[in-house]
Amino acid sequence: MNAKRKLLPVSLAVGLALLGAGTPAPAQMQDSDQQKCINTMNKDGLKVAQNQTKGARKCIKDAGKVGSGTGTQTCIESNTKVSDSRLKTTSDEGSACTMAPNFGKTDATDVNDAAEKQSQVIYSEIFGYPADGAVASCLAMPDGKTDCKCQDAVAKDVAKLVKAQLKSYNKCKKDGLKLGIVDATGLEACMDTANADAKVATTFAKLGTDITGKCISPTSIATLFPGQCSGETTASLDDCLDNVVDCRICQMLNDMDGLNKDCDLYDDGANNESCAEYECNVGNSSQIVLNANMFDNFLTLSPINGLVNVDCSGQDGNNDKTCTCSVQSFDPIFVSVLGQYVCLTPGSTPCAAGKMDCNGGSAANADITSNGNIGACADNTSCSTACDAHCVTLGTAYSQQLSGCTHFCRGGANDNMACANDAACPGGACNGADSNPAGVCQCHCQATGLGADAGAGSLQCSLSVHLTLETSSSCDGTTIQQDLGDLCVPLTTATSSGIITNVNATMMGMIPTTPGAMTNTGTATSCSSSAAPKMRGVANFFGSSVGDLGTELFLDCR
Repeated sequence: MNAKRKLLPVSLAVGLALLGAGTPAPAQMQDSDQQKCINTMNKDGLKVAQNQTKGARKCIKDAGKVGSGTGTQTCIESNTKVSDSRLKTTSDEGSACTMAPNFGKTDATDVNDAAEKQSQVIYSEIFGYPADGAVASCLAMPDGKTDCKCQDAVAKDVAKLVKAQLKSYNKCKKDGLKLGIVDATGLEACMDTANADAKVATTFAKLGTDITGKCISPTSIATLFPGQCSGETTASLDDCLDNVVDCRICQMLNDMDGLNKDCDLYDDGANNESCAEYECNVGNSSQIVLNANMFDNFLTLSPINGLVNVDCSGQDGNNDKTCTCSVQSFDPIFVSVLGQYVCLTPGSTPCAAGKMDCNGGSAANADITSNGNIGACADNTSCSTACDAHCVTLGTAYSQQLSGCTHFCRGGANDNMACANDAACPGGACNGADSNPAGVCQCHCQATGLGADAGAGSLQCSLSVHLTLETSSSCDGTTIQQDLGDLCVPLTTATSSGIITNVNATMMGMIPTTPGAMTNTGTATSCSSSAAPKMRGVANFFGSSVGDLGTELFLDCR
């Protein structure tokens, strides 16, 4: 049994929820009509989540039977039963919520979005995104049938675990409202009650038993479940899956009921950034636009698919949340004109935290201004000093993002030593293109928080990413043609812009050739729901195999 799951008698569980509510405040006691509204919305949210998880399981099972995972993710995200249950939530809000509660209710859209999105994310975090490539073929020999049974058992048991936990939460909530829960804190305590419920523990135990009894083929856990639990064994997989469910249930209930439970602590008992508030399934119209002279200004790479974690925590006195963004995975992106793949992997460089503005009032535009030749340099150290001074001349909001002196190593064993090419920099890279003159200081300046009020729900963060060009679609680092290194890319739901001047270490030229062409605007999210944001960003690179490169990121979460 998972160590987190400590069983409590029902009477004690409800009592703890009431204690979590603090001193009763009669003015906040919800009358029967308000309680009916709160309970109806949660009941409908459960139905949306149940239809989504059961549907996801069916999509995976059916794909395995025909021997192809193609279309599995589309199947998961196109569920008619979910659409029907969403309509019922909207209808019930109109009939059951004639008296608005003081707490514990958002609106039908938030309830539907939270239940549907977080339920989808559970399966993305288990099977990867998209799930197409993870589905085992039941027709494959010799272990296909066994692999299918393993995947189906997990998908089915996870759906049951979601249902059991939400049902337990709803029961605690319903009973607690009758007995005196008077605020959101009391409802948050019901999450702990649900996690300790005997029926939930029984469902979890069944998951462990099925893994032990059905996941018995030589096929690795990493192959069958390539998401967040890919590093587990059959002995530890159940706990990892349980943490995934706990994280998403917590985020779901926060969004559905307007709560502020610490989900990072809730999922595995530790504050370790294991539970991102948003998991941005990058898709829809997401794309990367490459701006370089050899592309006759630009080349659009589309579609792109991946996962970006957006973890927002706490709320300060201005009702702002602190947010960090990190890469979980990206599919390789083939560039036909180069015959190479763009590989985006998690960066090792920590980036500064950003924020989500829940009330509005904050500026959130971001700009990257890069100059390929701000003068001569003796090494990277002198170039960094010069870059700091150069960025200040652009405005008080600007600071150095990155700099480098051409033909000096960046990172690795020979960091800051002279080089002619990347081979001279083991574990790092040689700044600039091989054809660039040596001793030219190249400087990237960035500014965030620019412009006018971006409105409520605006989001800005820096994405730590590592970019390489490789000849193999595996993007495993064995066929690197060029390593462009780590970069913190400012992402925003407001407007992102960028420019490169003095292109290719010269004293002339500009990318893009039309000023303002690398300027794009995203779409904000909401602090009270799982609304999918559209984030925009710019990343500039010096000395790539196609010359200096301006990269526009269009990350549309879904």
